[in-house]
Amino acid sequence: MDEAARHNYILDTSALRAIGRSELEAVARVHTLLLSPVSFWEVLCHLDETNTRRPREQQAFEYGRSLLLKCRIPTLLEDPFAAIASRSGVPTLVNPTRFEDRQGIPLILEQLHRATSLSDFAQRQVVLPGTSQRPIGDIVQLTRECLAEIERAYQRDIERTATRIIEGFGADRAADLQGTQFYHLALRACALSLYQEAVGAGEPDRDLFHRLSVASYVCGGYLVARTLLGLQHNGFRARQISVDGNDAEDFMITMHVSWNERSTFVTNDRGTLDAVGRVLRELGRHMTSLNITPDISATVIDVEGFRREVSTSI
Repeated sequence: MDEAARHNYILDTSALRAIGRSELEAVARVHTLLLSPVSFWEVLCHLDETNTRRPREQQAFEYGRSLLLKCRIPTLLEDPFAAIASRSGVPTLVNPTRFEDRQGIPLILEQLHRATSLSDFAQRQVVLPGTSQRPIGDIVQLTRECLAEIERAYQRDIERTATRIIEGFGADRAADLQGTQFYHLALRACALSLYQEAVGAGEPDRDLFHRLSVASYVCGGYLVARTLLGLQHNGFRARQISVDGNDAEDFMITMHVSWNERSTFVTNDRGTLDAVGRVLRELGRHMTSLNITPDISATVIDVEGFRREVSTSI
């Protein structure tokens, strides 16, 4: 296939679950499929969870292993925070261990492929270049605890953003936030705090805030869009926001999306589809208000839209 015709598709966890292995393999031959390490960790933390459909541990393990091994088909992206730091030209802004996922996850997947049970998997080891052996051990439980902390931090971010919106605009105006107001809230949600960290680390240059703004607008906007939805559901009472825990993982996956890079974000989650769609529309409104013709390269579609889009090339 002509390289110019290849397209970048960033799959979220719901898309990974919904699209079959053979379908992924067929698309990967003609397009570039990209996957956040967050999706791997999100699925891994359920590897030992039984339910009514899979009541025995071995059934849960075999189902989870099959799903996780699909992660070998797309190209694995960097850790989300490392991705933003790299795109902004300040990789030293994050802990160096955040760059280990792209090396470590394939090694874990190889051991998972060889494992015949959960206990067999736990007894295996991986070796990152330049390090000693690392036991897999209770990686499932540790991942679950790590994601739970991320979800709690996300809940706090949502509550802070909700308070900022209500105090800054009031309930009546908050219900109709769009365009430039939405854009500035999105930058404050992520880019500003990242810039302040860079200043504290002695990293900034005159263009750094602009680069961080471009790299993190979509994830910052996602946080704002989800906060506004929560406020809408509770009648715009700032301290009573109910958030789906899994939304924290979706927020992190949107860190891989830059509005000025040609890529399509693929999700099978209606809430995520609506939120990312709104983020891109509000950016277009902001640009139009400045008499700038919107030139937004990123798009978002659902899984059925993805299937229609790639059907002519596979």
